[in-house]
Amino acid sequence: MDSRVQEKCKWQEQLDTFFAHNPARLQHMRDASRVAADVAAVLGLSPVASQQLARAALAHDIGYAPAVMQTGYHPLDGAFFLEACGEDPWIVEAVLRHSRAGAGDHLPPAIRQAYAARVPRAEAAWLVEATTLCDWRAAGVGGRVSLGQRFWDIVERHPGNEAKARRAQRLVAEVRRYWAACMDAWGLPWLVCDIDNTLLVPGGELPPAVQAAFARYLEAGGRVSLASGKHPVSTLAHAQKWGLPGWHVAANGTCAVGPGGVEVVAHLPEFAEDLVAALSALGLGVAVYRVAGIEPRGAWQEAYSMAFARYGELVPAGARLSGPILKLLVVLEEGAAQIEAQVRQVASEAGCEVCRSDRHFLEILPAGCGKGTAARWIFSQQAWPVLASIAVGDNENDAHLFALCGLAAAVANAAPRTQATADLRLPACADAGVAALVDILLSSGVRGAVAEASAGAD
Repeated sequence: MDSRVQEKCKWQEQLDTFFAHNPARLQHMRDASRVAADVAAVLGLSPVASQQLARAALAHDIGYAPAVMQTGYHPLDGAFFLEACGEDPWIVEAVLRHSRAGAGDHLPPAIRQAYAARVPRAEAAWLVEATTLCDWRAAGVGGRVSLGQRFWDIVERHPGNEAKARRAQRLVAEVRRYWAACMDAWGLPWLVCDIDNTLLVPGGELPPAVQAAFARYLEAGGRVSLASGKHPVSTLAHAQKWGLPGWHVAANGTCAVGPGGVEVVAHLPEFAEDLVAALSALGLGVAVYRVAGIEPRGAWQEAYSMAFARYGELVPAGARLSGPILKLLVVLEEGAAQIEAQVRQVASEAGCEVCRSDRHFLEILPAGCGKGTAARWIFSQQAWPVLASIAVGDNENDAHLFALCGLAAAVANAAPRTQATADLRLPACADAGVAALVDILLSSGVRGAVAEASAGAD
């Protein structure tokens, strides 16, 4: 084998050694490379181009490795290193210029001169843009995020650095516009919508404007799925009532429900009963979700059952049920900080996810699970690109879905954190905000939605 080819292969094998001092950076690079597969599906890349993108996304921050550093400017150092390894020139270009590297007066003169000496490869411009998107869909310490979430990830990891925040804000806005154009080239995005406080006020009816907007969207060839914390029975009932065919996310992503019944994609482990006991010992009412129904446990009160009915949720029954536990719902008012911290600690120590779905409810889910888990399964059943979608929500339990989909939208009544990390801001639930999104998608496409309703980093 040619020595240059050997070196080209070797850098990937050396990443664990290169980043032994900074595993979070390596996790960011690997997660960016995983996002590449979803980006490639929307762009319609060939297998060869898809591999190029995955490799460029993996390599984009290699210049941070001490063994690679020369100038201290990681895109340039990474490009120098990969070039010396005989790496594909387009991948070198993507690493050199990803995330607008080389641009800006904030760079030292020597760095600007080094970039001025290198002529951009116009034929690799697509790879630079796509690599940049992959970079901005992976959190700096690892994990998948929306563009809005990535902006706040940077702000929170660099407190007080206003110059960095401004650059990140400008870049996220540019990347969002680029991705909106890519989504428009694919067609109408698949809308994945939360129900309570997003589509309707709990206890109320779906606004006629939203019902009509969904009908127009479906007629135009669009797709709509609900993404709810509700039980599969309740989720499907809402979908059928509103004329939304196909599959929907239920029980906060632990399962999907549709024409084929219920598909469980995740569930809590056997020790979930220990969690129920621990939560009950704190004097809390706990709803245990199974495919067969919902069990009331702990300090359950009749008032809680009445609230479930008002929310259009299946009312917990007294009998013990069989089957795996999908999730646990704890009745706990927002603002009870001390007890909420206890619940989160108990669940975290058990390796479970915790999220707030409403000001009344805190939820415990399987590790790594969220609404995006079932949404990805649904997309896969239809061979639909994950990123050709828009998530719409209002609370913490929508964050996982935001991180999965192509763009994220929040209604004006959403929790502050949800609004801050959204890509698009919509009118409030009570003002038929989702109808406004549908109307602009039908008239002006995703680019129009980004131009008129952009949020977060814009």
